[in-house]
Amino acid sequence: MSRRFQTSLILVVVFCLGLAAGVAGMIWAWPGVRSRFVHKPQHEPPMARMQRTLSLTPQQVTEMSTVLKGVGDLRHQIHLKYAPEYERLCDQSAQTLQRERDEYVQSPERQKALDQIHGILSDAQWKIFQDRMVESGKSRQQPDPCHRKQSGQAPAAGAQHR
Repeated sequence: MSRRFQTSLILVVVFCLGLAAGVAGMIWAWPGVRSRFVHKPQHEPPMARMQRTLSLTPQQVTEMSTVLKGVGDLRHQIHLKYAPEYERLCDQSAQTLQRERDEYVQSPERQKALDQIHGILSDAQWKIFQDRMVESGKSRQQPDPCHRKQSGQAPAAGAQHR
């Protein structure tokens, strides 16, 4: 066998192995195959986890469910008792945040910096810069940590806590 033939044969074998590895990787990455062998549930319900780890009997599962539901209801009742205080603090926080933003926007130092930037940029660049500032200000707004949005709507001022 000539050296040239051996080299060609080795290259063909390496190519075929690479092709086989690529096909195997694509098959493994296919969601159906991966979920069948690898995917584990992200969140196991607490009762199922307790039943699995503690080997609970059906009667124990029923009793535990009843007790845990009572504890959850108690927790919710206590939370509702404090909900008005949460609302007051959240409203106070929102007002403070708005005052902070207003002070920043109206500060002479900020206006001086904007004037310096305007002096550096051409009119076309300044227009783009202003448009981007408005865009980034919209995207940078922090969500209200005090209220949960429901169905994509803005929260009401007197929204109830869960």
